[in-house]
Amino acid sequence: PPPTAAAVLKSTLIVDLGDCARDLVPSLAALADHSVNKVETRKLHDTPWTYRCYLECTGIIESDALKTLSAHAQRLCQLTPYPATEQP
Repeated sequence: PPPTAAAVLKSTLIVDLGDCARDLVPSLAALADHSVNKVETRKLHDTPWTYRCYLECTGIIESDALKTLSAHAQRLCQLTPYPATEQP
């Protein structure tokens, strides 16, 4: 049987990229084995030409993907995986 919503985990990554257009594509490619559910970007006002990206993925991100992602990032933070909830 398919997993229930309670059994599915989500992971959120917070990534600072120096050039969002150039670095976002390889960053997303590092997560090709995960369903990327949401991508949000925000320009950091105190740091010119730096963007903060919030990436929400299904599952737990493996260390190989995190290493690849960190090669393109100025900063990488992974939040503790949390249970997915069903949308109304």
